[in-house]
Amino acid sequence: IHVTMVTLLHVTIVTLLHITMVTLLHVTMVNVTMVTLHHVTLLHITKVTLHHVTMVTLLHTMVTLLHVTMVTLPHVAMVALLNVTMVTLHHVTMVTLSMLPW
Repeated sequence: IHVTMVTLLHVTIVTLLHITMVTLLHVTMVNVTMVTLHHVTLLHITKVTLHHVTMVTLLHTMVTLLHVTMVTLPHVAMVALLNVTMVTLHHVTMVTLSMLPW
């Protein structure tokens, strides 16, 4: 009876210890997996977000430069033409006036 009791107690303790160890191991592995997945997901989201922000910023810069160029070039051309026209008219007027016989 003593041997049986001791053996049963021993088997019970060893079984409980085994169950506890296996359970702890599984919980730890699941936890590690979850944390790893969480970090990988966050890293991926961060990379995608940074890429998106960079692309949108570059696109916005290109559109702004294009707009500035398209607005500036015609403006410069118009001002230059206006300047040339006014200078030419001034010269024609002055030459014409100097040729009059008064």
